[in-house]
Amino acid sequence: MNAKPFDRDGGTLVGILIVITVMGLLSAVLLTLFGTGLLDATETSDASAAFQAAETGLDIAKADIVTDSTWYASTPYTITGVIGRAAFSATVTAPSPPAGIIRCVGRKDNAQWTSVWGGTGAYQRARVAYREDLQFQPRTRTYSQFRLLSGEQNATSVASNPQWQRLVASRRTNQFLLLAQNDLRQVYAQACTTGTWSSATQLNLSGLVPAAANRGFDVAYEALSGTGMVVYSNGSITPRYRRWTGSAWTAEAAINIGAAAGSSIRWIRLVPSPDSNQILLLVRWVNGRNYSSAMIWNGAAWANLQALEANCASEINYETVDGAFLSRTGMVVYINGANAAARRIPKYKRWNGAAWSAQDSLPQLPVMNTQPRWIRSEFNSRSNDCFVAILDNTTRLNGTHWTGTAWSAYTSFGVANGVLLDTSTYRAFDLAWGRQTNALMVLYAQASATYRSYMIQPQGGAATYGSTADTASLGRWLILRDDPSKPEFIYMGLDSANDVNLQRWDGSAWSLVAELGTASSVSYNSIDAAFRADSSLP
Repeated sequence: MNAKPFDRDGGTLVGILIVITVMGLLSAVLLTLFGTGLLDATETSDASAAFQAAETGLDIAKADIVTDSTWYASTPYTITGVIGRAAFSATVTAPSPPAGIIRCVGRKDNAQWTSVWGGTGAYQRARVAYREDLQFQPRTRTYSQFRLLSGEQNATSVASNPQWQRLVASRRTNQFLLLAQNDLRQVYAQACTTGTWSSATQLNLSGLVPAAANRGFDVAYEALSGTGMVVYSNGSITPRYRRWTGSAWTAEAAINIGAAAGSSIRWIRLVPSPDSNQILLLVRWVNGRNYSSAMIWNGAAWANLQALEANCASEINYETVDGAFLSRTGMVVYINGANAAARRIPKYKRWNGAAWSAQDSLPQLPVMNTQPRWIRSEFNSRSNDCFVAILDNTTRLNGTHWTGTAWSAYTSFGVANGVLLDTSTYRAFDLAWGRQTNALMVLYAQASATYRSYMIQPQGGAATYGSTADTASLGRWLILRDDPSKPEFIYMGLDSANDVNLQRWDGSAWSLVAELGTASSVSYNSIDAAFRADSSLP
């Protein structure tokens, strides 16, 4: 157990002064509790001093949690000290939830008083994951309810350099799942509860992911059950899946996605429903030309297979398909066409909870001979508004709103003054809806800019534009997440200098939280962040 000495300097004196002011009342309280006939003056004084020491130690320990961003990385620990002639010993633990439980014992001669503080809710508000070059252990940090970032921690080794990584948080338990595809094309999974990572399990023992350049796996949680779901490629034409029960992985099973013999699966995407156990699966593969399909996990089995791309000429090394869920209804957006004119008109299908709609079209992209490369889509949790952003090979980023019945005209990001995005080789943008603010945030990396640009737009309101704190390097991979219980966002970025940075939007401006690492790799998207969304959060 770690121990911390009591330092009387700084803000801890405030707690001491507050406790001293109630000393006059303490004697009366103690006399009431124990009876005036049972305590003489000395015993009353000792008991009062013990109570004062216990309460003061409790205040000091609570202050330590607020000011020390890494307190939960070394629990349990004790803080000891002396108040007058009474001693205290405060022990800080971090069960989950609540977090930061403190048990403080004050002693004066034969008198003893124990004070207990039950914590303020989940100590792990969020987690981030990233890669440090030539290190087999993914790096993680926690983001606390006080908006403090922990020191760097190691997850379990994934046997080689992690390249693609995905991190998700359970909606029902204090648990995170981290998946990594390493440079040997193996897929490893591990779970974190109460700050400790389990051993990493290789999932695709029966075969490898076909191409290192693509993410051949994904992970999600069922919203109601809290059961984890992973889908991954083993090199065959049928991806495999396993479920995480909270303590173990189920046996591997195959999913028939409709791929013909000779197909090579390149992209796998999972999108969970926010209020059911349904999970949308999107799979993209190559077999001469490109194909993709969608399926729905209904809580018990994979069903409702739906073809998307068919003989499409879009580039296989980019993720040109995405999906979104609103309650039990969903939408998929993708590119489907054998020539440039067809690729310029993105397609979509809707899921009504039981069946798929026919294929329909988004508005035509505004630039001729456009080759879409990256698609992101997400519903506003409070309305039928779904926003879709598409980055093409000319480094133009365009976005459109689905209003429930129709698509809006495109918003072209970064081109109003003739400025495009810095790259389309990497997904240099992301988007998220604020669940507390009902506002859309779109973040993107403009050409030659060492800051990131953003648009924020309230539901039905006018958009405003601005920039983040400067990172001194060009943008490459961007991750944007909304805080589910606060009107805030966090942005995690991997830039051209292989640096990983974390920034926070406080409702009016972006500020740098920390530079997480300086030796990552821009070749793959090895960064991710996930917020908890369970009811125990403050």
